Amino acid sequence: MHIKNIFISLILVLFGIKIVIAQSSVEVVESYIIDQNITSKLIRKVIPNERFKEVLLHEYLQSIDPSDLDPEELTLYQFVQSEFNWDKIEWSNYKMYHYRLEQEVKKPTKFQFSTIIYSKHKNYALFYVEERCQHMCSNGHLILMELFDGEWRYRTTLYAWME
Repeated sequence: MHIKNIFISLILVLFGIKIVIAQSSVEVVESYIIDQNITSKLIRKVIPNERFKEVLLHEYLQSIDPSDLDPEELTLYQFVQSEFNWDKIEWSNYKMYHYRLEQEVKKPTKFQFSTIIYSKHKNYALFYVEERCQHMCSNGHLILMELFDGEWRYRTTLYAWME
């Protein structure tokens, strides 16, 4: 009976950790939605990690030539490279967002978000967002958020594309 209780406690702890990570990710994304006043439909399904990796690692980190950046962009690029542990990225297997905010949908476009990657000290978060529409206006953004006074705040868009 004692081993069974330990096993159940272990499962609850592990499940609890997953819930905390998921809630934290939702908080980051919802902070961005509120900050950017997004009034489009929110897709609950998470953007696949393969797409997020393609944008983050190939289109942003590896394809950018630092000599092409202005001083402010270069400082930000170097900051992102040093703040995140690129050798040990923890890719979440989280598949759905369960948004808590009430939102009035006013636009026909749809927003979909990736999982969140946190900085070494968990005070910065990176994610990828795509806005989809029907008439050649889709776009994607690599977003950097900062934890400030216990709240996630939009810091900047690191990379963007538009159709």
